Amino acid sequence: MTEPRYAESAAYHESGHAVVAAALGMRLRRDGIHVDPDGQGISFYEYWYSDSRPGVGSEVKKENAIISFFAGLIAQEKFYLDGSKLGADDDDALIKQFLEEMKLDPRALSATREKLRSESVRLVEVHWAAIKELARVLLTKPFEDRDRALEPYCGWSQARKEKRIGGEEIVAILQQFGICTAIFY
Repeated sequence: MTEPRYAESAAYHESGHAVVAAALGMRLRRDGIHVDPDGQGISFYEYWYSDSRPGVGSEVKKENAIISFFAGLIAQEKFYLDGSKLGADDDDALIKQFLEEMKLDPRALSATREKLRSESVRLVEVHWAAIKELARVLLTKPFEDRDRALEPYCGWSQARKEKRIGGEEIVAILQQFGICTAIFY
C-alpha cells in the first residue's frame, strides 16, 4: 500500500524546484509538475530539456540550474523532516554534471557546491510560502491516468496514476507571491 505522505513529500520536492527556478528567472514548461502515489515526481522548467545538456551557456546559468536542482530536496526535507532522500539521485547527477562542466579547480569544487547549496537553502526559506501553496494546490488535484505524452521525454515513473498541475496554473500561483515567469514549450 502506498503511503500518502510519499506523494506529499514529492509535491514539496517538485514545488521547490519550480519555485526556485522561477525565482531565478527560469521559464517553466507547460507540462508543469507531475507526482505519482509512490512519491516520484518531475518538475519541468527551462533547463530540463532545452539547456541541461553538456555545454549549457554561461556559468551563471549553470549556477542557477544547480541552485534549482538543490531546492527540491531542501524543500522536501523542510516539509518531511523524517523522510528519506529518495528521489534526489537524478538531482545529484545533474548537480555533478553541471559542476563538472564548469571546469573548476578541484580545490574550488567543494566550496562552490556548498555556496550554491547555501543559496538554494536561502531561496527555499525566502519563497517557502509559495512552495507550500504550490504543493497544496497540487495535492488537491485528483490522481488521474498518467500523461503518456511525457513517455518519450523520461521514464520518471511506472505508476498508472499521477497528480499534475500545468505550467500556466503554476505561473498564476507564483504571481500571487510576486514571482513572475513565463512558459515555454
